[in-house]
Amino acid sequence: MKLNITKCKVVYYAKRSMIENKYYVTDEGESRYFERVENMKDFGVMFDSELDCQAHIHEKVNKAYSVLGVIKRNFMQLNRETFGNLYKAMVRHIKYANSVWSPFKLTDMNAVEKVQMRVTKFSYWRKTFTLL
Repeated sequence: MKLNITKCKVVYYAKRSMIENKYYVTDEGESRYFERVENMKDFGVMFDSELDCQAHIHEKVNKAYSVLGVIKRNFMQLNRETFGNLYKAMVRHIKYANSVWSPFKLTDMNAVEKVQMRVTKFSYWRKTFTLL
């Protein structure tokens, strides 16, 4: 089985990003170098070189707001059960792998909590259901 070099990446997990090692594989006399990246998405979680998951949190919060906007615009006749199913299926993905990227900075925690606050305001606006 051949190794696909285009899919292989190198990321350094350290406070100092000055490490300049170049990794390569020799194939039929030709050296192919691995690409160095600052962020890497693995199993649905985006990791950066300092293991600070701000990029992942930002991506998930924006996706949750986007999905809430779609629900608000496209589903005009919602009852409690329908909203609950939509919320659980489409918005709660923000909690996926929370034990890995759990926010520890106050700004990150507030960003995740604002999604829940938006849901409570949305449910208040509809007046047909309460928060689950």
